Amino acid sequence: MGSGFPREWPDRKLAEEYNAHIRGILEPYVKDVLDQLLAGSTDYANLRPDIWRGSHGDAVRSYRTEERRDRADRKQLRRLRPVLDAYLHRGKQRAATESR
Repeated sequence: MGSGFPREWPDRKLAEEYNAHIRGILEPYVKDVLDQLLAGSTDYANLRPDIWRGSHGDAVRSYRTEERRDRADRKQLRRLRPVLDAYLHRGKQRAATESR
């Protein structure tokens, strides 16, 4: 409890996507931080993930960010579609009763 990691994955594909997402984020960061620490770097502030990401833009996969944003947009549209359809249907009904 509290780990944030699901105990059982409902779908194997979901687990694979999650693992790929984590690997895509963590591998370049962890490798670079370990390399810098082993080389004797003591500039710990610049090794923080938020600072590191800003200075290593080439390591951040922007297309992955765009894919996540597109997926979230599609999900939001899919959830709103029934609401919009109902709203439009009510508008058509209202227009039909007014024209009588």
